[in-house]
Amino acid sequence: MNKLTLGVLFLKALFSNNISPFIVSWSITHRCNLQCRYCGVDKLHFSREPDVFKIKEVVGELYRCGTRVMKFTGGEPLIRDDIAEIVNFSHNLGMYVTLSTNGHMFAERIRQIEHLDFINISIDGPESVHDAVRGKGSYAVAEKALVVAKSKKIMVGISTVLSTINLDSLEYVLKLAEHYRVKVFFQPAVKNLLFTNEQNPISPEVSRYKSAILRLMSAKKTSATIGNSLSGLKHLYSWPVPRRICCKAGKVFCRLDTEGQVSFCSKSIDKIKEANIIKQGVQQSMEQLKSFHGCDECWYYPLIEVNLLCQYKVDTLMGMLF
Repeated sequence: MNKLTLGVLFLKALFSNNISPFIVSWSITHRCNLQCRYCGVDKLHFSREPDVFKIKEVVGELYRCGTRVMKFTGGEPLIRDDIAEIVNFSHNLGMYVTLSTNGHMFAERIRQIEHLDFINISIDGPESVHDAVRGKGSYAVAEKALVVAKSKKIMVGISTVLSTINLDSLEYVLKLAEHYRVKVFFQPAVKNLLFTNEQNPISPEVSRYKSAILRLMSAKKTSATIGNSLSGLKHLYSWPVPRRICCKAGKVFCRLDTEGQVSFCSKSIDKIKEANIIKQGVQQSMEQLKSFHGCDECWYYPLIEVNLLCQYKVDTLMGMLF
């Protein structure tokens, strides 16, 4: 599915009465082979992961109810031995399929994957900086995954989390993205560890963070490698002061955790009471998404860009299509 087709389907979905959101992000495993310093996924405890048959059953039902983009995340989704079967099934249904990964095992897994529309690879700076955030040897693996994905003609995006450790590494990441002809997306390492209420030890100092965003806003005028729209960067500049955004969670996107529990987005710690897509099915669990009235802040770049797109921000639309 090309970008233009995806864009047309997305715009149609805004005015549809589909049961399930257009975009569904599913954390199909909580396991991860890294312990990134801004993430608390290792503190989550799930009784079990859904097997491949249940995942395929749910994905099939999501497709019939209106979902067209499946984003498989974790943990590290490539840890699953059956990830190729899951991706292939989703693609063959007609889904636009994406993976978020740290790069480990990508070269091995991609041999079995028939088609992948987009892969998001985390890179936070040069090797010493990246490894300081994610662990020794993680940079080499991430760059190898980037090279392999490009050789397979898979669309690639780099995700960079701005922290106390890498605010001086923006130019490196931009040059890396330019070298490989991919886009890089930025977001802050927020005050709490990802998936928890615990304090994040590498959340950036505010004035340095704002200075970094201003540099990105300036570079955006001439750089085609910055994936965030200018409108998106302006929104991120407000961090950490809460800034509401007209949010389409529940209508356009939602998140499933490893056990199938439904939440409005990937940054929402609290799940929706009694909304479990595995136990209840799509229609019943998604019905409860209609209760959403927005939250006080959002700093997760994919959702910021989607929400701005729903507001018909021209620069966000152009960034999605080109």
